[in-house]
Amino acid sequence: MKRLTQDELRAYLRAHDVRPAKTIENIISGFDFRQPVYEQPMEPGQELFQFIRNVSHSERSPRTGNWFALASASMAGLAIFGGGAGRHLHRFVVNHEFTAIEGTAGALPPDWGWAGGGPGGHTQIYVPPKFLGHLGSLGPQ
Repeated sequence: MKRLTQDELRAYLRAHDVRPAKTIENIISGFDFRQPVYEQPMEPGQELFQFIRNVSHSERSPRTGNWFALASASMAGLAIFGGGAGRHLHRFVVNHEFTAIEGTAGALPPDWGWAGGGPGGHTQIYVPPKFLGHLGSLGPQ
């Protein structure tokens, strides 16, 4: 586990093919840097959780996103909400080791465009797109 500054997080994201710069800044803004942010090893067998959007007229085929959580997290604690269609908790397992970014979700104002916003405060984990294939679905929680 390595503690990161914002500049080190930017470098990690660029090194793992996250582009463009606006996407990197959006990811950084999701963390509360008053709390530690780490480059965290993910080991086979670890379980991660994600609140996946439900099927809707605008989201006909919901997909796995890049933000994950621990089992005890709530949507408000992750600064997200259900939006019009809601979300359901899905469980994943790490199948191959990689590193991800772990930190505390920062408070965000509500944004109905992506169903985000809330007080934050819970542990969240950002997995770069190139590592999503290292996770396996265990189904709804």
